[in-house]
Amino acid sequence: MHDLISTALEHMRSRHQWISYLYPYSIPFYRKKGWEIMSDHLTFDVRDIQLPKQQNLPGHVERMDIDAEDVIRTYDRFALLNHGAMIRNQLNWDEYWRWENEEERTAAVFYDEDDEPQGFLLYWIANEVFHIKEMVYITQEARIALWNFVSAHFSMVEHVRGNIYKNEPLHFLLDDGDIKQTIKPYFMARIVDVEQFLRAYPFAEVGQPFHLIVSDPMAPWNVGTFGVSWDANGQVRWSVMPIPVCQCGWTSKR
Repeated sequence: MHDLISTALEHMRSRHQWISYLYPYSIPFYRKKGWEIMSDHLTFDVRDIQLPKQQNLPGHVERMDIDAEDVIRTYDRFALLNHGAMIRNQLNWDEYWRWENEEERTAAVFYDEDDEPQGFLLYWIANEVFHIKEMVYITQEARIALWNFVSAHFSMVEHVRGNIYKNEPLHFLLDDGDIKQTIKPYFMARIVDVEQFLRAYPFAEVGQPFHLIVSDPMAPWNVGTFGVSWDANGQVRWSVMPIPVCQCGWTSKR
């Protein structure tokens, strides 16, 4: 496993992929290999009597297939605007539904007054529970409209259960915020090439100089001291000073 991960990092580096994401089967294992938790998975349970009251706003919601073009296009817009969101290709979408029955899933897409899709939810209803696999919205109007759609099923369900993103303050947005929520670690990430990551990072025009002392048992090209500073013109400057192996915390037996 050590050799496979090392080879994978070398391959990603050769392809200029400066960041690696993964969904871990073992958090302790991947922590030892340099990955760290970067996002959480949250679920919620809202009772029917806690659903928000419907609000009037322009636009409309349409039901359609889960792989409809407007669903994919809206998600792509969302992913580019939100931290930690995966940019999904066709393989990612196939994996997204691999362990679930697609025939029972429906997409509800919100269109604004200009008939542009601004959000969607993927859902199904079973045993008086409205299940939300994913709710995505670009605007606050889309969020309200999608919850209007959910609330319209008040007479059919007793609970609404689903997944939300870490920065979604659902309990704050509901009149009755006394809902059940769970949180657990989700994706992990690591920097593949520290120097190239720093060179690609969009630093502010002016900042305080700093340096990082890095040891990396999986990627020896990351071992060193990396300095970042700004010149008189506000241009970012980098410096790299390799650290001798004996200073990396490694030990050897003779």
